[in-house]
Amino acid sequence: MNEAEIVKKISDRFFLTQTEVEEALDYITGKFARELKKGERIYLRNFGSLSKVKRKKRRVRNIDTGRMITIPEYYTIEFNPAELLQKKINPEG
Repeated sequence: MNEAEIVKKISDRFFLTQTEVEEALDYITGKFARELKKGERIYLRNFGSLSKVKRKKRRVRNIDTGRMITIPEYYTIEFNPAELLQKKINPEG
């Protein structure tokens, strides 16, 4: 599902214009990015949490040339699903 499909479903469900939904979605994603940049953890009950994590620099082999290169340290986002979400996607036997 892509952003346009999400916007359409939300606008249909809550009788909002697609522009209103896009503005809300832009605000939410922007707020998430600002909070993650500050190092804050974002938790959405029954969905999961997002956290900023630091990856250390490391040396790896370039598979095209065979030479060793260094990947500098960087930040990425880690998602940990909530238990309820895990149960919804993995129904018990």
